Amino acid sequence: MKKISFLITIIIVFLLSACASAPQATVTPQATVTLTAIPTPTPTLHPQFAALQEQIAASGERFTLHADGLLYDGETPIPGVTVSPDGAMTIAVDGETVTLDPADVDFDDEKGITIEGYELDEETGAWVEAISPAEQAARDLLIEHRFDVELVDFRVEDGVIVGYDRETGELAFRDGKFDIRWAVEHMDTSDLMPTEIKPIKGLGGPEDALYYDSYFHPRGLQMLELIYGSLEERRKLRAETGELVGVSSLILLDPQRLVWGEVFKSYNEAEDTRHEQYLAYQDAEGGIHYFEVLEMDDDLFMDLWYERGRLAYEE
Repeated sequence: MKKISFLITIIIVFLLSACASAPQATVTPQATVTLTAIPTPTPTLHPQFAALQEQIAASGERFTLHADGLLYDGETPIPGVTVSPDGAMTIAVDGETVTLDPADVDFDDEKGITIEGYELDEETGAWVEAISPAEQAARDLLIEHRFDVELVDFRVEDGVIVGYDRETGELAFRDGKFDIRWAVEHMDTSDLMPTEIKPIKGLGGPEDALYYDSYFHPRGLQMLELIYGSLEERRKLRAETGELVGVSSLILLDPQRLVWGEVFKSYNEAEDTRHEQYLAYQDAEGGIHYFEVLEMDDDLFMDLWYERGRLAYEE
């Protein structure tokens, strides 16, 4: 019995010793961290950018300039127009960047955006140089007389509009007057008056005796009066200038459909010189049309005259 009590005592002492030597857990209080959002600083706009933004806003409700430098027409960015952070407005023209004067740019809710010297090509959505009134008049003249304006490169030389053939570089017209060769080679004759009158083989003109009274003479009188006025007016013009006006040469405009035009000249008897002035033609409805032409060397004109006649006999 004493042995049992002794053993129990030993066990109790062992257990107490084990508990005393075991590591004790320590509770550390947690610190509370509060996160505070740092406000993003508002970018300061360049004064010129801000002024342009205000100017556009004052123009109405349609256009706005966003901080990203893009101009908007409603919700749609305007193509090719950007504003740099310093307020410089630029447009892209034929791959080149052009800096604009704000005074040359107008914003209007009804008219839209207008940039002096440039216009927006509605088909391509690209900015192009605006056509001057003088060039537009030249283009209209070409279209009126059945020429393709895409064939011509327009330039300004000595203050006037000059056109050159894009493919050959040859002169097409100058200051509203056409080069005769270029004109007869490039006019669209599909809706002009066709005939059955061939030129005399080897020459550039028709047999006048056969067709003079029935076709060329009455048509020529119409052309003459339309260009120079009545007989009395032509006599007065001769007295003033010393030149006989209305001298003409037939020329074949279309060798296949046998469309004939007529080149009208003035003739100076004292000097025995001729000066080409107009080329006239007749449309399929009988209407007479004419335009001014540049003077042509007599020999070169005869070469062209023969050349056009020969084309009627080529296969």
